[in-house]
Amino acid sequence: MRESIFQGEWMKSWRHHYPKSHVWKIPDMPRSAEARFIPSKPYDCFALLQSAFCAMELKLVTGIKSFPFDRITDWQMKNLLEVHENGGVPMIVINYRAQAIPERVQKKFLIEKSYLNTVLVFHPVTFNELDTQLEKKSATFGELVNYCDVQIFKEGKFWNVPKIFSTHCWDGVLDE
Repeated sequence: MRESIFQGEWMKSWRHHYPKSHVWKIPDMPRSAEARFIPSKPYDCFALLQSAFCAMELKLVTGIKSFPFDRITDWQMKNLLEVHENGGVPMIVINYRAQAIPERVQKKFLIEKSYLNTVLVFHPVTFNELDTQLEKKSATFGELVNYCDVQIFKEGKFWNVPKIFSTHCWDGVLDE
């Protein structure tokens, strides 16, 4: 599965739950010799929701693999933290998607079936704290689940995006 499929689902979910929002995916730069002079995009997509600017870096992990911290580049982290410092709502969104995990592996690692397609949302400050505390190059699925700011699941065809705004990191962002 490609990350672009998850990105499309995520954007549709935002538009479904917040039809008056403006959600935009920043296009990837074409691969060419000239592209090396163009700065990398700061994050994958953003949303304007009521008066909040939400910046999101989206990642896809297939299977129950560890997530290397360096998949969030220094450039992306710098920009997400800058959004936070300027009153915006930054998010690191990791979709764990496992098509077929043998039952013996599910039992061994105590993986519930519902976890086979889940989204873990981190505030960049929380993500940095996890990186510092673990003192290793990657985090296991279990470590990420235990440390994430919110875990959400699909409800029908759409991700439960509103749950993000009911957590301690982003509570009170919306006027609801």
